[in-house]
Amino acid sequence: MAIIPHPCPINPAVETSSDSDTIPMRKGTQSTSTPTNSAALGVRLTYLDEFVSSCGGRASLKSLTTLEVVARFIRPKTTRLTSLVHSIAASPTTPRPVLGPATWFVSHVWNQPFLELVDAISGFFGGAVWGTFATPKTVSDSTPREDVVLWIDIFCLPQSDPTAKSADWYLDQFPSIVQTIPNTLLILSLPTNERTSLVLRRTWCLYELYLQISNNRRIDVALPPNDAAKFLKDVDASVDEWVKRIAPSVRISSSETSLPGDRSGIISALCTVTRDNEKATCNLVDGAVSKALNMWLTRTLKSNVSSDSGFESGEEETKVTKEQTRARWMVTLARVYFDQADFQAAEPMLKAGQDKLSRLLGPAHPEVLIAQHNRASALSSLGRYDEAEAIIKDCIAKRTRKGQPDDQLLTSMHALAVVYLSAGRYADAEASLRGCVDKMTRHLGPVHTETLSAQHNLASLLSEVGKMEEGERLYRQVITRRTQVFGADHHATLSSLQSFSTMLIAAKRYEEAETLLKDVLARKSALYGNESSSTASTRMHLVTLYIALERHTDAEAVLKQYLNAQTQALGSEHPDTLLTKFELASLYASEASLPTTHNAASKWAEAEYLFRACRYGQAKVLGVDAVPTIASTHNLAWVLHAEGRFPEAYELYQDSIERMCAVVGPEHADTIALMGNLAAVCTSMGRTQEAESLLRDVSKLEHRARDRPELELWEVDRIPDGMVFGKPLHIGGTSSRRKRHTRNHSSGFSISTLKWKFGKNEFRLQPIMQQK
Repeated sequence: MAIIPHPCPINPAVETSSDSDTIPMRKGTQSTSTPTNSAALGVRLTYLDEFVSSCGGRASLKSLTTLEVVARFIRPKTTRLTSLVHSIAASPTTPRPVLGPATWFVSHVWNQPFLELVDAISGFFGGAVWGTFATPKTVSDSTPREDVVLWIDIFCLPQSDPTAKSADWYLDQFPSIVQTIPNTLLILSLPTNERTSLVLRRTWCLYELYLQISNNRRIDVALPPNDAAKFLKDVDASVDEWVKRIAPSVRISSSETSLPGDRSGIISALCTVTRDNEKATCNLVDGAVSKALNMWLTRTLKSNVSSDSGFESGEEETKVTKEQTRARWMVTLARVYFDQADFQAAEPMLKAGQDKLSRLLGPAHPEVLIAQHNRASALSSLGRYDEAEAIIKDCIAKRTRKGQPDDQLLTSMHALAVVYLSAGRYADAEASLRGCVDKMTRHLGPVHTETLSAQHNLASLLSEVGKMEEGERLYRQVITRRTQVFGADHHATLSSLQSFSTMLIAAKRYEEAETLLKDVLARKSALYGNESSSTASTRMHLVTLYIALERHTDAEAVLKQYLNAQTQALGSEHPDTLLTKFELASLYASEASLPTTHNAASKWAEAEYLFRACRYGQAKVLGVDAVPTIASTHNLAWVLHAEGRFPEAYELYQDSIERMCAVVGPEHADTIALMGNLAAVCTSMGRTQEAESLLRDVSKLEHRARDRPELELWEVDRIPDGMVFGKPLHIGGTSSRRKRHTRNHSSGFSISTLKWKFGKNEFRLQPIMQQK
């Protein structure tokens, strides 16, 4: 078993995600027609077996697709206006209990074997076992099989007239059917060389899923038996590989239909529903369906981790094997949490998986070291650098003693350099990265993914410490090689281009930076859509450039336009919308703090209003202890402090410090920054002794936390009355690399948050997965 690095550098942007299964939609998409009082008629689950028997049994259907079954057995029994369900209802010989109000909408493709459709549905409701563990728990678990009523198009719609539908059908008639059905089941056939028409490539299926998502329906997934086993194997080997196989399929703009007019009719109907143009609508549909699948994947992994199926009895060897499998699922689930930037959930899951695997396989087993490595990644992302460093060093020592392959050892060495870089230990990071680049070039090759990632990080570090010429040379080398290996529009290439633009901004080469950023923004918008997090990071780099040029009007225009688009697409309380609102509030505060601003009072008022809105929305959606909520609380306090409202600011500073200590610890750079600002407001209130006590604590914490003698410590003296000390907190942290805090605030503060300001570095520890 070999370990492989994450196939692409993880975007340092931290995306806050809710654990809710609700997917915010564009305004106007919650209901596509007037609700009907009567539910759509469907067939009971038990009817599937009856239908198979009526067609001559499984042997006669073995080689037939759903399309062929419709042509041979269903179409002859229907008319242009009647479906098989209508025929059954009108037949005096058919028992009435066969039909009922549909409780499950089934989305599937017609070119898959019909018996796979039947088996996938039966297995889902029958509690079929996938490999070692059971299917994820759903609302179907408490529903008797005889009470499950399915709406399947082949049974419930007329099949004798295969022509394109009218616009009225797409917009009103079909949605009115879908919205009456409370549950959705997607029959997900995995792609193979022989069967390329995956369900997610079908226009009708994507339309069906989006209609259900827009009505706040959860998407459950059933797989045919062979695909279910393959799914477990693929995900167990690498979540990334499975996602790469599925995610590219969700593209409604290039999806397939049997009838040429269907796709244009469906997309036109969707544009009417979303009230937007075709490109924006397609991006919205793609994103909503992809997120629904990600939610299902997370639920599936959680279910398999918590399942006790098979542990009560059996041979001891079998119990051990299943416990080992569960531990592997823990590591896999943690990998999904990484993709969601939920490091607080990933870290304990990795620790539990590591402990189990260590007990079963030994502490130096490759799988144990993978879990250990990834746990260090989570700790580093949480700012717990000392713990991450100790764990990575232990991995390196074990791999060295075991004589493991060079790629595994080099991955750990790169990870250690990443910890140094994240912690702001530039000298250690530079030495480690230079060593990694040299060894990786010799052992892995100059165009290996890990080699290029290490070169990128070294280029970023060099530009950060002022070695611009060497940093630029490395950046250009990485961009050239990534373009040759991956292509000009690959996310890794675009990441390097965007990072290079940050170096150009630092070097005050603003014109070059603006040209480059606009090019990257155009490419990302075309590839990922205007509302993707990747596109947003580039847009915020552009805002940072405008602020550096003091083009505040341009920066404000970009933020307002983006905020309006997000509000329309995602809703006013979506985490991404709130993050943009946070940035706009930061811009207003930045302008208000400039001595040349004539309407400073109104800017402070705008900033206060938006920070309050952010704090309320983030507390509601993410929780009061989430870092974005704490950031908004602190920055609101900072604005109140600047306005001279010291008692209010004092209370909010204290609240944010208590919560930040609980989340990231007292030695984190953010916590230290908060304590400095509390000391400042204490001075403004005349509470000098409390201020000096706080600054002494800050000095001790800063000294312990950074171990950087080249930077001066905080001075313990009195702060001039009325001076705002330190800087506002940025979402994601004021600095993954601790910079010296300064009292000079005459120039205002940068609104570039961690996810954008430090987006040029690929220095988040990269999770790795076992490949079996």
